[in-house]
Amino acid sequence: MKTRIAILIGMTALLFMGCYEDKGNYDYRDINEIVTISFSPAPDEITTDSVYTYSYPQSSQDTMRVTYTPIVSQSLAENEEQLEYQWIFSNETGYDTVFSKELTLKYPFQAILSYNPLFRLIDHSTGVEYYKLFKMSTREPYLDSWYVLHGTLGDRRIGVAEISNTGEVTITEDAYEAAMGVRRFQNAEGMFYSASNNRAAAMLDDDQEYLMVYERDSCTKLQPFMFLERMVYRQMMPQTMSVLPPIAGGVTDETGDFMGSDGMMLLLDEVGKCYWSRGMLGYFFTCRAEASVEDYHVTHAFIPMPSGDNGLNAILWDDQNKEFYYYPCPSEMIWERPTSHPADDAYGQGSLIQAAVSDNIEEGELDNMEAKAMVLGSTEGFVGIVFCNTAAEDEYWYYEVGMAAEKGSEIGFVINRKTQLSGLNINENSQFATSWAYANQLFYTVDGDLYLYSLTTGDSRLLYSVTSGGTITKMKFAVARDYMGGSYFAEGLNSRLGLVVENPDGTGEVHDLRLENSGDVSQVIECGGFGPIADIVFSVHYLL
Repeated sequence: MKTRIAILIGMTALLFMGCYEDKGNYDYRDINEIVTISFSPAPDEITTDSVYTYSYPQSSQDTMRVTYTPIVSQSLAENEEQLEYQWIFSNETGYDTVFSKELTLKYPFQAILSYNPLFRLIDHSTGVEYYKLFKMSTREPYLDSWYVLHGTLGDRRIGVAEISNTGEVTITEDAYEAAMGVRRFQNAEGMFYSASNNRAAAMLDDDQEYLMVYERDSCTKLQPFMFLERMVYRQMMPQTMSVLPPIAGGVTDETGDFMGSDGMMLLLDEVGKCYWSRGMLGYFFTCRAEASVEDYHVTHAFIPMPSGDNGLNAILWDDQNKEFYYYPCPSEMIWERPTSHPADDAYGQGSLIQAAVSDNIEEGELDNMEAKAMVLGSTEGFVGIVFCNTAAEDEYWYYEVGMAAEKGSEIGFVINRKTQLSGLNINENSQFATSWAYANQLFYTVDGDLYLYSLTTGDSRLLYSVTSGGTITKMKFAVARDYMGGSYFAEGLNSRLGLVVENPDGTGEVHDLRLENSGDVSQVIECGGFGPIADIVFSVHYLL
């Protein structure tokens, strides 16, 4: 019964509604709405969770100030009298609120910091509130970038080519001058880079990376991102040296970590003598040699990936004496950093440059061999060396040389590959490179062309050609080797190849090639705006 009554009441209501005459007596009132909110300067990115992000290279000379201004468009109002702006910051005790439209933030020089304010806009005419989240931060500049030594000798500069995740290129012609306000290193001849991945050692020092810039008669150790000087040549070398040796180059183990060490560096002087250092230490010590090889003259040196328990060993080639040597990095660690050079006698008493005689090298086999390049081998503990046989026209060989397992008190030295590079058509300017990501593959150049040679099949194929008519004068992988833990370097760096291109008009470019697993080129990013390029290194940043 109750159900029937409810139905009848509902039907009666509908009947009356249908008979009602609309007289049009509604009082509509337009209300103001916030149509858009944007900000000046525009954010670098608006993330998927609607956070407005800004990222700035930290300033090296002065405090940086940035003013953020909201730009609001409204549907009706022609002024902002009814709008209230707030910037809310959280802290340990609660919240601080800045009641102003514009927000000015300070970023002190040589400081990495972040701000995370909440922007609040209140329209008092409607009572509606709008919110935006922000993240402003500073970062060390030039992370994962190509450092480019360019210009003619006497007018050299250390430039930087930064490439964003979207492929945008930012060129700094003279990064040192931009950071420090003065010119320097006009006579620099080369650079090498040391990156530490040792947490324990890194805790002793704020810097985990060093950029070593050398001139003929000097060498400077720099914090690479802010270009702060850490050590000069006189401080690096033993104080007993009255005359410091002219420098010809240097090599590092690249990833800077093995069994708790902080990396290895070798400095080579112009007569082929070597000086060793642990990566973060910065002090160099004389490499002693066995009596039988005291007259060594190193022309090529490489520090391969460690193998087993053998530790870090430099493999050396002497083009004058036609011999291989190896030098085991002294295992002593210096946990308490000395304030001055501790002298040659302090470390490395048991480490000697030793002749590397192998059972599978025949008498006189190397007499006519002239080294073209020394690169990373495809096996841990091994390096590859490309030879030209000077006794035969256009005959080239690839030897893979390294340490075997320990044999009693000695370390075995073996050659696990001797391959004639058949069909290799190169010239005196050809460059060579390898990467752990492309085992048994040899990248090489001829003028403006990049090729890939298979050490397994002997086949060679063209990968890339410079279209400007320029010549490839240097080639380097961003990171050639693998970190032993497998978690430090992204694989992308092992397949990222930098080419130095010298154009017919004398200008220089860095072509950043991204390679596929097959070695084919998937992307090329050209970084121009440089003078003639003398050297490049890639900055790899390790964060604790």
